[in-house]
Amino acid sequence: MSPVCHGIVTGWVLHITMGTGVIPEGVDLREVPVDLVDWVGTERLIHHVLEAVQGGVMPGIEVQYVAGGERYPYPMILTLLVYAYARGAFESSEIESRCLSEADFRYLATPGCPGPQVLRMFRRRERSQVRSALVRLFQGLVGSLGDPWAIDPDAEAVRRLEAAVAADNLALDY
Repeated sequence: MSPVCHGIVTGWVLHITMGTGVIPEGVDLREVPVDLVDWVGTERLIHHVLEAVQGGVMPGIEVQYVAGGERYPYPMILTLLVYAYARGAFESSEIESRCLSEADFRYLATPGCPGPQVLRMFRRRERSQVRSALVRLFQGLVGSLGDPWAIDPDAEAVRRLEAAVAADNLALDY
C-alpha cells in the first residue's frame, strides 16, 4: 500500500505523520457516506482535501478573495468548502459554526472563517473550481483505497454541490 497521511488536529496545529492506509473493518465501500470521515478518518481526509485543492491551485501564488470589504486567502476558502462538503456540512451557516467549534474546521479556516454570505458567494462565483477540487478529492480517494467500489467522482462532486445549494436555499427561506 502507498503511504497516507495520519495526524492529530490539536487547537490550531496539525501534526502529521506518514503511515499505511487501512480500510476500517465493517466499512462498506460500495456506498459513499455523507461524511467521508467514516471511510478514511479525519486526518486522512484533511490530507486528501489539501492534495485535491493544491492540485488545482497554481503554486506560489497567494490569491486573495475579496468579499464584503474583507480579504480571505482563495485557497483557504476553497479548501474549507471542499472539506465541509466532504464531511456532509452543506449549509454555509453550519460551516461557519463548525469553524468556531471544531478543531479540524478551525485549522482549515486559518486565519479566520468567512461568514455564510462569503461562503455562498464564493461557491456561486467559483463553482467550477469547487467542483474540480471535489472531483480530484474523489479520484484521490479511489486511488488510495483501490477501486473495490464503483464511484463516479464527477457525479459525486455535482451531488454534493447541489446539496450545498439546496441547504443554503432552504436556510434562507426561513
